[in-house]
Amino acid sequence: MTRTSSLSFIALATALAAACGSNSATIGQGKRLVITITAVTDADGKPGSVGTAVNPNQVSVGQATTFTVRVEAQLPDGTVDTSFNSFVNLSVQPGTISDLSVRNEKLDHGVIDHVKLPVIGAYGLAHLLATDLGYEPAAPNRVPPPQCSDGIDNNHNGLVDYPADPGCYAPVDDSEDLGSYASGASQTLFFEEPRISLVRGWDPANNGNGNATAFPHQQVNIDTGWRGGTSYAFSTVVIGLTSAGFYVQDLQDDQHPGPGYAGLYAYNFATPAFMRVCDRIQILSGTTSDFYGYTELNYPTWQIEYWNPIQRACLVPEAVALGTHDLNNDNRLWQNEATLVRVETAGTVSVHVANDFGPLNVPKVNGVYTPKLGYSNCDLNHSGKVEYTDVEEAACAAVCSGSCSVAPTDFECSEYSQYASQNNFELIVKDSSDKTEARVQVNAAAANGFNPLSAAGTTVRSFTGLLAYFSGGCQFTSNARCADDIIYCPPDGSACLQSNSQPLPSSVACVHPRTQADINANSQ
Repeated sequence: MTRTSSLSFIALATALAAACGSNSATIGQGKRLVITITAVTDADGKPGSVGTAVNPNQVSVGQATTFTVRVEAQLPDGTVDTSFNSFVNLSVQPGTISDLSVRNEKLDHGVIDHVKLPVIGAYGLAHLLATDLGYEPAAPNRVPPPQCSDGIDNNHNGLVDYPADPGCYAPVDDSEDLGSYASGASQTLFFEEPRISLVRGWDPANNGNGNATAFPHQQVNIDTGWRGGTSYAFSTVVIGLTSAGFYVQDLQDDQHPGPGYAGLYAYNFATPAFMRVCDRIQILSGTTSDFYGYTELNYPTWQIEYWNPIQRACLVPEAVALGTHDLNNDNRLWQNEATLVRVETAGTVSVHVANDFGPLNVPKVNGVYTPKLGYSNCDLNHSGKVEYTDVEEAACAAVCSGSCSVAPTDFECSEYSQYASQNNFELIVKDSSDKTEARVQVNAAAANGFNPLSAAGTTVRSFTGLLAYFSGGCQFTSNARCADDIIYCPPDGSACLQSNSQPLPSSVACVHPRTQADINANSQ
């Protein structure tokens, strides 16, 4: 039995060796693709370079940097493989080749030259890549049909057409043979790492439309300004923590004026251990995405400089004051997304909790839904949400909440079921100087002791929060971080407005310095 098994194993090994030997003539020959950069044109159309570690190219997300290349298929001895007449895929990592027409190019007798590759979104240490596609695309209605859909075993391997033949990439593949697996990379292209503004979607050529990341679903390393040790070209600071992540802001203190789009939310599934507001970010990376229009950094990794009040100031910047015109301008709000913003009663501007707010169903008056104090619930069947497929609930919501393009009929209504499910409610901002008004959705769940229902219709001296966005509801929400972010006035408003009560500085509000016990616990 043992002898027979041994002989069987030897026979099998011999067969496998023969099989491997027969494949080695066409697969794994050591073929390679060599991609050589012959010219560079920068985003301004001037002669450029691949950059250096000391002097890298700027990240470009609007106008492309163009690299002219030559691609050769080479044999192991370095000579051109003149039998190679296949398509190769050209790409850049990280980054994107913006011209789709040059992503797949066919080599002629092993060479293609003068291919212009416009590159956008490259950052850090990038490379141009060439890879044998392994298939010959042909028109699906060609006569005769492509080899992978002609019903013939063209390469005599016993397998016919796509998807049975592994050499067929698609039905339009005109070769049943496998590709050479040849590939190659260019010399290193040196680019800067992107700052938060570019990750957030700021376009230097068109500032104002930054509502989507320039690096969707890409792993990015963000330039936080840290240059090693205690050296910072600029600072990126933690400005807020949540139960699922944290907010950071590039202070842009090296840019005058800064481009905006400086805040970013890092979704971490949990509050980061030992992180505090005022800590300075040294290293930050993760995968960027737009979650219903809200740019996030997912699966983040980071390194921080713990804030020591004895050694430096907190650095959290003051909240940006938003007036009625700002609140009615989406571009202005996108600019301040994921940063601290504030609405306040001061000068000609007044802020109050929406007057028509309460848990009872909105009544109908003469056939029209008419919200009032205590009656703003459009979840008429109490299912837990407003069902827009229900004619009555949709009609009520149109009066109380409006839509993405139409303001609510009752400007003073704050729909109750939004508050019941998510703690969101409406503040009404008015400016008597030009008779303008705006609504802003806010969330005070983190502000212990503040009850917006009991404050319906009354003045708010100041509301500060981290600005988030949700395109599914076409709305921005300002989320208070703690009770420090809200200064509330008595019902008549007089005592508040006549007092010297002012919003706490952002470097003080909701800031909790580490104690020695915290430091000791973190060091263990």
